[in-house]
Amino acid sequence: MNRSVSVLLLLLLSSAAHAKCATETYIVGGFIGSSPDSAPVEGAEISVAYGENVGDLSAARTAVAQTGKDGHYSVEVRFYPLSASRRGSDECNAKLTSVSVSVSAAGFESLSQLLSLDGTAATANYSLKRTAVNRHGVD
Repeated sequence: MNRSVSVLLLLLLSSAAHAKCATETYIVGGFIGSSPDSAPVEGAEISVAYGENVGDLSAARTAVAQTGKDGHYSVEVRFYPLSASRRGSDECNAKLTSVSVSVSAAGFESLSQLLSLDGTAATANYSLKRTAVNRHGVD
């Protein structure tokens, strides 16, 4: 078998190994309120960072959403398991077990948290503290 046919065959087998891995969709949602009154915080940005680790391969990804007038948000995280076919193992069963959640909003302190996932959905509610303002009402 000549070298170009071998390379083509290897690429086809590699593509087939990756193609059989299903994309997992996870939903992280919840409510962002102000502290201490729990009033909805509209326009807060929620950033969910997650990674895909298979052996020595990794890829960091981020999904972002904003709260609506009611303070609720929902972030869809698409997880693409990678196949480690070169090692003779199948990593299609890889699951996302945790994500890093960051919340920020104008006039409020930002916060970050590592959130464990149990299944394909997680609820994370946050209470943001207002930042100090001077007597002119400016941050």
